[in-house]
Amino acid sequence: MVNVNTVYKTVLYILNKEQRGYITPDEFNTLGTQVQREIFEAYFEELNQQLRVPQNDSEYANRVSNLQEKIDIFNTSALCTGANPFTLPSDVHRIGSISYEGSSLVNTIAIQKVGRAEYTLLESSPLTKPSISYPVYIGETTGAPSAAPSQIQVYPTDIQSRVRCNYLKAPVDPRWGYSLGS
Repeated sequence: MVNVNTVYKTVLYILNKEQRGYITPDEFNTLGTQVQREIFEAYFEELNQQLRVPQNDSEYANRVSNLQEKIDIFNTSALCTGANPFTLPSDVHRIGSISYEGSSLVNTIAIQKVGRAEYTLLESSPLTKPSISYPVYIGETTGAPSAAPSQIQVYPTDIQSRVRCNYLKAPVDPRWGYSLGS
């Protein structure tokens, strides 16, 4: 979880640097959201950098595991809603894995992500054609092109329910609570 105190101190640092003085709670909420998103995205860049550096096996000083702990707070799982195409939860920031829960919970099958061009190639051969045992999905974005997918199309289309998404949820925006006229 991104510490609200870290967000607050970063906002104050930016404002002091610009010599803006005091800010309203509404300005804080706007700036706080932006700062929190930048801190959250920096976790992924830091993790990418640390994976390239030789690590130690120390329990508390392992940088990769420390960053992974910060990111894991946002890791969650939920069933996708609707029928094929499935709607992903609204708070998806990054998709981890998609799986299909077969007739029993013991029978969970991973669904592989493919692109549209790759799906066309897979579909053209009887050996690689998606099946219930080896399903694939294509992510579809209905919002901004850079946003996380909001829907997935699963192939074969026989899969109509029990699709689970493991994902990183977006952090909740910080809100400095206040009421007008107090």
